Amino acid sequence: MFLFTFKLACKNEHKNNVKEVLVIQKDSKECAFELPKGINTYEMVLANKEVFKKRRLQIQ
Repeated sequence: MFLFTFKLACKNEHKNNVKEVLVIQKDSKECAFELPKGINTYEMVLANKEVFKKRRLQIQ
């Protein structure tokens, strides 16, 4: 069973759309994404399909 899903959508340095999905397991300790510079949109979806957080993030 998983605890939540982390979805990331952004554009890379070549202006191509990039989408990443990371499923966080219940017994997981840590996880990491290498985020590209620019405006990223992320969404955290709980196991019951409820959207916990949806935000835009600018990385410089």
